[in-house]
Amino acid sequence: MFLVALVVGILALIFLLLRREYVYSVVVLLMFLVALPVTLKYSIVSNEPIETVLWIDNSQSMKDKLR
Repeated sequence: MFLVALVVGILALIFLLLRREYVYSVVVLLMFLVALPVTLKYSIVSNEPIETVLWIDNSQSMKDKLR
């Protein structure tokens, strides 16, 4: 998904540079310079396994519900 956004951003950057809209070009460039490290960090974090804890309810009320 980031690659699609990157291609669209590059096309927008080229379009803005051709129209001599330098301020908007700088804004688009800054957005991708900020988004790239955030995206890389998120992909690294999301690939790590998440530790889960299974809580087993051995209370009497739960045993009554299961009967």
